[in-house]
Amino acid sequence: MLITDIYNPNISPILDTISVKEALEILIDKHFNGVVVLDKNDKLVGIFSLQDLAAAIVPEDFTENAVLAEALYKPNFFHDCCQEIKNKKVSDIMRKDFIIATPQTPVMEIAADFLKNDLYIVPVCENGKVIGIVTRSEIKKALALGMGVSSKK
Repeated sequence: MLITDIYNPNISPILDTISVKEALEILIDKHFNGVVVLDKNDKLVGIFSLQDLAAAIVPEDFTENAVLAEALYKPNFFHDCCQEIKNKKVSDIMRKDFIIATPQTPVMEIAADFLKNDLYIVPVCENGKVIGIVTRSEIKKALALGMGVSSKK
């Protein structure tokens, strides 16, 4: 099975110049966990996901030791961390190191990367342009196709 069999051609990219707060509003409004990020010339420059946003807020020491996060708890700490980054540009915290699929990429390759890198979104590109995305929903679709499970709509 290839990415061409499952990718979603409906993308809602964001610009790298918008604020983190604006990007989060888009994620919430569209019920997305991640989006592709383009520059003013429509060039793919990054991925912005819930995971990247959380990583920008939670101190690295806390991700490696949740007990430390509990021990150092103080009121409003999370809120204050959110306030510190809300006006930053998406380009400041987006993922710049990411994989790209083509329509001819095997689904198994992308599924493996989803597991290895805890991905939310992979851009699908052809001739230098983003033509779609693969998210966890498309991986679920691939699993259903592979197992002969029909979707109920």
